[in-house]
Amino acid sequence: MKVFDLKAFRKDKNITQKEIAEIFSCNQNFISRIESGIRPLPSDKMEILQSVYGNISEYYKEDLEPLQNEKQTKQVQVNDDSLELITAGGEAFSNMIVRMMNEKQIAPYGLLADKDAQIADLNRQIGKLEALLEVAKKGTAPAVGNATVADVG
Repeated sequence: MKVFDLKAFRKDKNITQKEIAEIFSCNQNFISRIESGIRPLPSDKMEILQSVYGNISEYYKEDLEPLQNEKQTKQVQVNDDSLELITAGGEAFSNMIVRMMNEKQIAPYGLLADKDAQIADLNRQIGKLEALLEVAKKGTAPAVGNATVADVG
């Protein structure tokens, strides 16, 4: 595959990357990435060069470094795929946690201490009520506090 050698063109015409960037209305980093083979020269930029400089066909060359470009493309693809997997995994985990909280299988950590204290308090109250019930069933106490034996049974 033939590619346009922007660097050779620029050197032959004594043009800096900054000047090419101004012609293309882009930044110098964009030109640097084209010259290093990271990005191809877009066709609209090629048309700009042809309109300003005329015939530029002598600067087309065989792409001798497709492996470098292919490696970078694969790396970007792997990174994109990894991002998708990580995002999907994170969303699935979040959904699972929310579902478990909704189904009362788990609770946010801050609530656990409060709930444990409430459970302990309720267990104490249950213990007192069970003791009062036993006393009331035996009939040994006609009234306990404000409750009478008839209220408990």
